[in-house]
Amino acid sequence: MREYRSSWRKLRSCAGLCLVLSAALGVGVAGALGATPNDPEFAVKQWGDNNTGQEIPGQEPLFEELKQATPGTQGADDRALKAWGTTTGSRSVVIGEVDTGADYKHPDLSANIWINPGIKVGGCEPGTRGYNEVEKTCDPMDTDPTLAEGGYGGHGTHVAGIMGAVGNNLFGVAGMNWQTTILPVKWLTSGSGGSPSSLVEALHWLVEAKEQGVNIRVINDSPNFTTDPGAELKQAIEMVGQHDILFVTAAGNTIKPYYPCNWDLPKVICVTATDHNDQLPGWANYGSSTVDLGAPGATIYSTLRGGGYGYLSGGSMAAAQVSGAAALILSVAPGLTAEQLKADILTNVDQLPSLQGKVKTGGRLNVCKAVPGCEPVPPPPSPPPPPPPPPPPPPVQPSSVTLMGNVLKVSHDRTKVRLRCSGATPCASRLRLSVKIKTRKGHGTRTWFKTRVLTIGSASFSVSGEGSVQVTIKLNATGRGIVRNGSGSLYANLTIYASVPAPATTRTQRVRLVWPHKRAR
Repeated sequence: MREYRSSWRKLRSCAGLCLVLSAALGVGVAGALGATPNDPEFAVKQWGDNNTGQEIPGQEPLFEELKQATPGTQGADDRALKAWGTTTGSRSVVIGEVDTGADYKHPDLSANIWINPGIKVGGCEPGTRGYNEVEKTCDPMDTDPTLAEGGYGGHGTHVAGIMGAVGNNLFGVAGMNWQTTILPVKWLTSGSGGSPSSLVEALHWLVEAKEQGVNIRVINDSPNFTTDPGAELKQAIEMVGQHDILFVTAAGNTIKPYYPCNWDLPKVICVTATDHNDQLPGWANYGSSTVDLGAPGATIYSTLRGGGYGYLSGGSMAAAQVSGAAALILSVAPGLTAEQLKADILTNVDQLPSLQGKVKTGGRLNVCKAVPGCEPVPPPPSPPPPPPPPPPPPPVQPSSVTLMGNVLKVSHDRTKVRLRCSGATPCASRLRLSVKIKTRKGHGTRTWFKTRVLTIGSASFSVSGEGSVQVTIKLNATGRGIVRNGSGSLYANLTIYASVPAPATTRTQRVRLVWPHKRAR
């Protein structure tokens, strides 16, 4: 395998792109099958998709903190490996890439680069692979300097590989989408720069392609601007959103406010870079009100121009991870709108201490959480337990009570008696009963008694709360009878039905008694 010496080059573009690489040509041995791709560079070099704590080579002289080889932190990645157990992408989802173009002949990219099916946009013929706004042609080839000492070999090609290098093909690396469609539009001159008006034209070309039936759902924009590039570009990005396209852009690498992030538009996601330890690199831009989330963007291994591979670092790499994630989500949820897609990504991040107060969400991309069906839906919470039954009433203790009575009124055959209940609590209220006593006629003789003395027996009963009670007592009445020959006595069993609604309640009940007649001798 031929090796190229570690090198770097800064793009002198309006974007201020800071790029670092170590380029290498060649292929290796196959890996495991299944959700883990068999691309030979995946296991060791693609920590952003599966961080096992592997050591990251210190091959980047641009950023001081990346000069030394350092081990990573297990799990400090975007969870793509787990997401691939649910989906590996779909070629029906088209990602528009506005950059330096893409090497559409790269063996790890060619199958996933758009081929014009016959639409007429910008005069491009069937079979062309995109658009070149710089030269006004239909050839978006990434023409960075040839791979040699001092050259890095293609920013746009590197970004394209992160989003969609062909996966599980026993070759090179695996993109976020093993199969997808990337439509490159070149508006930056390779290794130099481009104007806001060129980016506006590139976006208009993609929108026109969308209007002619190309299913563009995501646009990845790496370059950015340190000063406000003007209303025309802002309006073009808003037009992209109006066509239900999510616009993903990099936050930048120079700790300065950048556009279009500073516009904070509703269908735009602004991304900063995180490293292999879930930290925010010292060169990465951030903003608690303008930058949405972080994603792996330091020392990222991907495709380079001329069939090569190498490491690059920057917000561009992080933005490509998010654009690729958006396409992966759409492969299983194509009905999501741009707003819903943005919300799905931003509400499913992994919260990181290093990003609190630095980005809106406080978190780093988690593809698996955002891909429907990747993580099992937690079961709905169990219904609350039914309220406990009311405590049983206290056991009823029979209360021995005495019914006491006195004569209230005597009127011929009617004697009115008041009975009182005294004793336990259920009887704390008085049970007032008006008792009418009437003799029966016997042998044609009407017998009258003036009942003076009322002897009343006692009975036990209990009432708990509201209820009713029935007691039977023996009642004897003696007195003077208005009969031919003197006096006699009356006796009877008196049944009292009394309702006791609650303590301290008085209940009055009238009872009519018919006494059996006992003639005096």
